[in-house]
Amino acid sequence: MESIKRTVLEVIYAVLPIILIIYILQFSVLSLPIDDVIQFTIGMILISTGLIIFLLGIHLGLLAIGEDIGTKITLFGNLWIIILCGFLVGFVVTVAEPDVRVLATQFDMVTGGTISKSTLIISIALGVGIFVALALVRIIKSIPIR
Repeated sequence: MESIKRTVLEVIYAVLPIILIIYILQFSVLSLPIDDVIQFTIGMILISTGLIIFLLGIHLGLLAIGEDIGTKITLFGNLWIIILCGFLVGFVVTVAEPDVRVLATQFDMVTGGTISKSTLIISIALGVGIFVALALVRIIKSIPIR
């Protein structure tokens, strides 16, 4: 029950400033039709509900299993396994990221297909995977940033 309350507050703090700015603009400058304001309000309710459900799923399921997997991987004591797992997680998460796919689609349209969507997605994913692996090496070896 406490995690639900914490998640709801987290979403309120994230979404409320946007809602307030839109309503302040609406009633002071914009004066959009009431249908648009109602549609915006319904959209914000749906976004907030979706975020709450999404974050609860992460907190209840993914974080717990992620911590367990992270603990088990470090028990191997093999630096290369840890680095490989970090690379794979960075790569796969980036390939699955919807924003990267949208960017790649737009990039493909702008360049006229000179650089394909899949090439851009894989290039970004390789970069993220490599830097996640490098970050793990830095953490494990206690290498300072500066």
